[in-house]
Amino acid sequence: MSLVHPFAKSIIQNCQKDNSWLIMLKWSKIDEVKKILEDRCDFISSVGSFILKYKYKGVDISFYKNGKLIFTNVENIEIIIKDLLG
Repeated sequence: MSLVHPFAKSIIQNCQKDNSWLIMLKWSKIDEVKKILEDRCDFISSVGSFILKYKYKGVDISFYKNGKLIFTNVENIEIIIKDLLG
């Protein structure tokens, strides 16, 4: 499956077992996506100063400050991306 989003360089399925997806953000969009996550998601924890963990509608989201997002427990990635990131 090939997915495209204006914020993303690439979107690929990471693991079928936990239904996770890896999204590599465009450099110019990292700060904008971080702000969206802060506004729309429940903050869970941080791992050092590099990884921020969020929860959105049952989906676990790990935001890496280098522009990587990992969505875990996703039923439909297209719906989640559209709903969360627009």
